[in-house]
Amino acid sequence: MAEKPGQTPAEYIEDIPDKLIDIDAALTDDELIHGGMAPVQAFMRTKASKNALRQRRSKAKKEEGADGRAPRKQLNLQAPVDDASRAALKAVSERLVDGDLTPSDLDVMGRLDTMRLGIDAHRILTAGGWRATVLRKLLKK
Repeated sequence: MAEKPGQTPAEYIEDIPDKLIDIDAALTDDELIHGGMAPVQAFMRTKASKNALRQRRSKAKKEEGADGRAPRKQLNLQAPVDDASRAALKAVSERLVDGDLTPSDLDVMGRLDTMRLGIDAHRILTAGGWRATVLRKLLKK
């Protein structure tokens, strides 16, 4: 690629603009050789190393979700030492990943009355209507 006067040559391949070349202004290989140019093989550095590019591709693939699975992200949590708490957190995590449990379901956990009734009963009571009336009468008995 020919530089314009006063323009410094590109140091990295990312610095070369992705512009279309005017086909009429481009010379053929034969014209270049006839003009005294010799074909050579050249290498140009990239700003990122090969390992950095590999990691970038790996991260993008993880965010998309590999093998058609939903994307996952590892989180480190602090929990009580006992095994029951650890097992409960693992079960909640697995159900969230599988889609059996939603984040809105977890919001209900802090409210004791909802936990006693159950999420479905709580939804019926908050929605109102005839179902809520019937459920309230059943709960009073």
